Amino acid sequence: MNPFDNCPTYETVRFTLRLVTPGDAADLLACYREPAQSTIYNSDNCDYGYGMQTEDEMRGAIERWLEEYRERCFIRYTVTDRETSGAIGTIEVFPGFKPENMPIHGVLRIDLRREYETTDILTELMMLTDTLFAPFDCEKIVTRVSPDAPERIIAAEKCGFHPYPGFRSGYYVK
Repeated sequence: MNPFDNCPTYETVRFTLRLVTPGDAADLLACYREPAQSTIYNSDNCDYGYGMQTEDEMRGAIERWLEEYRERCFIRYTVTDRETSGAIGTIEVFPGFKPENMPIHGVLRIDLRREYETTDILTELMMLTDTLFAPFDCEKIVTRVSPDAPERIIAAEKCGFHPYPGFRSGYYVK
């Protein structure tokens, strides 16, 4: 099944992942308005989606994410806490780019509110990586892991990612 034709929903023990909607703006604003938090996100090659200060700005970013989805560029999933039903962040699945002289790479982006940036939660979400990328022809999956985010480093390594020498600085590969 192609997730660009019918976007699936995924569940973990604590979270549900589903296609982002404009109705997520209020909850997601808590994730994206915090400048210090955005420094650990993977914002490489993103010209929108970070540093919003109003719900209207957040809705604008969500509309652009949905346009990218309709154009089959990437999928931005809302991560919802199953206990509170609130959106706590997003996961982006970018299904592939081909760096010069390298295999096809998928890109995983995980943006979470500060209180959810724990090794256990990041590990639980990163464990979905193979499932999220299964429909795509990616030979490698990369994710940016800031050296200022030790919880992300531990989670990435627990989930089979390792530093990617010779690639962009701060990236891990699986």
